[in-house]
Amino acid sequence: MLLADAGYWRKEQMENVINHGIQVLIPPDAGKRTGIRPGWPGGAYARMRRVLSTELGRALDRKRLITATHNLLKLHSHQISTAGA
Repeated sequence: MLLADAGYWRKEQMENVINHGIQVLIPPDAGKRTGIRPGWPGGAYARMRRVLSTELGRALDRKRLITATHNLLKLHSHQISTAGA
């Protein structure tokens, strides 16, 4: 499964990954939008919003956020350790 931030939402790339048998979970927007984006009435956009509204989708999205935080902390620690070198 591929989990990513809303900034990585590109319909064509997602469809390419999905066509290779990889499940994708990328929020189509930052979560601030309450309605449907103009011109995006269905398809992958609606599917991602629907999946993210489920208990499993929310759990996976939380895991993605926790993983991002973990990676940022590792990066910060690495920068501190190499600053004195």
